[in-house]
Amino acid sequence: MVRLTVAPAARRGSPGVTDTALLVTPGLIWGASFLFIAEGLEALAPDGITFLRFVVGFLTLACVPGARAPLRGGSHGAVAALAIVWMALPMSLFPHAEDDRQH
Repeated sequence: MVRLTVAPAARRGSPGVTDTALLVTPGLIWGASFLFIAEGLEALAPDGITFLRFVVGFLTLACVPGARAPLRGGSHGAVAALAIVWMALPMSLFPHAEDDRQH
């Protein structure tokens, strides 16, 4: 059972440095990906950006031993569907949406 507690800074009414960092860091990471897509579109086509994002993700996960753990039996189809819906589709659509070149 997970027990949630309120951080001392939240009880005081003012966020602490840790609270602020926990709020700002994901926003910077998320926003940076769109900046990199926009900059990458200066040199590559949208599909090239998608391929490059998959390569960078693969190389990053190759450095994490837990990412190579075997899947439980019967979950391969669900993982494949999740990969397409949550990863491949958005990673392909974002560069196309940001591409402002005339076709």
